Amino acid sequence: MYAQVIQRNPPEAAIAALREEPGFSGTAETPSGRHIVLWESESTARRPKLEFGGRLLNIYRASGRPA
Repeated sequence: MYAQVIQRNPPEAAIAALREEPGFSGTAETPSGRHIVLWESESTARRPKLEFGGRLLNIYRASGRPA
C-alpha cells in the first residue's frame, strides 16, 4: 500500500473520480485535516497526472491547476 497526500477537503467529484482509477485503494483523513489517497502499488502512486483517466484529469483542468 502506498500513500499520496492531496489537498485539504478535496471536492467529492475528485474522490468519486479517484474511485474509477486503476490501483485506487481508498482515502483517509489525517488528524490535521490532510487527505491521503491510498494506492496498491508505488508505480500507481507516482504516475504523472496526465496518465489519470478522463474524469479525474478533467477535474484537474477545471481547477486551473496544470496537470
